[in-house]
Amino acid sequence: MGRTFITGDCHGDYKKFAVKSFPVQRDLTKEDVIIQLGDFGLIWDYRGENRQEEYWKKWFEKRPFTTLFIDGENENHERLGLLEETEMFGGKVGKVNDSVYYLKRGEVYTINGKKFFVFGGGISSDTISGLLDSGDLKFRKTVNKMFLKRKIWFRVKGETWWKEEQPSPSEMDNGLENLNKNDNTVDYILTHSAPKIGQTTIDVPSDELEDNRVTQYFDRLYNDVKFDTWFCGHFHIDKAGGRQFRPVYDNICELDKILF
Repeated sequence: MGRTFITGDCHGDYKKFAVKSFPVQRDLTKEDVIIQLGDFGLIWDYRGENRQEEYWKKWFEKRPFTTLFIDGENENHERLGLLEETEMFGGKVGKVNDSVYYLKRGEVYTINGKKFFVFGGGISSDTISGLLDSGDLKFRKTVNKMFLKRKIWFRVKGETWWKEEQPSPSEMDNGLENLNKNDNTVDYILTHSAPKIGQTTIDVPSDELEDNRVTQYFDRLYNDVKFDTWFCGHFHIDKAGGRQFRPVYDNICELDKILF
């Protein structure tokens, strides 16, 4: 049986997976997995695969471990949906290559003897200045100048933002159905964001607490599902503390050796 590791947001920066930062990998094999909790950023360019993306795909394929990731908000959800679908760990996954797989929303996976309920996606918090249409070039030039001065936050539809970041009702129903098949009991829940109670537990400032259809869905799961620990990304913090909720960011934590 392999080893399981958990880590958080990357946004296209993968130095923490290098041998220098993660020397443990010298002892790993492809049976060992690292699960990344969203905003991986590997599938991103709206124009399709570019040289940089091709390079990192091959780079991960050469790692001694297998990389699994869920989706956050900062992903090209349209292209993720086009990945070849296959079965792994008892659930549906999207295949990037033989070493990298996308864990889909609402699936229950058995990985190295443990059950994981996975549900990626969320609602972008960096669009407070709105969403731009890709054809509005004149407005984009103005907004870009303001963005560089940190006076505005925006994204562009179909280029840096996709409506599929928000889970659909069918994805939510799929999650409930799969949990019901497992008697609403798993070892771990893996999401990008977190339920409101989870955000409070990890000391998210009150003015930054997220309350939307995604976190409300997670609130329902918190009340209905038996689990050991809920891991999330999104908040860009590594925080020890209570056993139920654990945000992960830069650290690559081995599941069986995490200190709470």
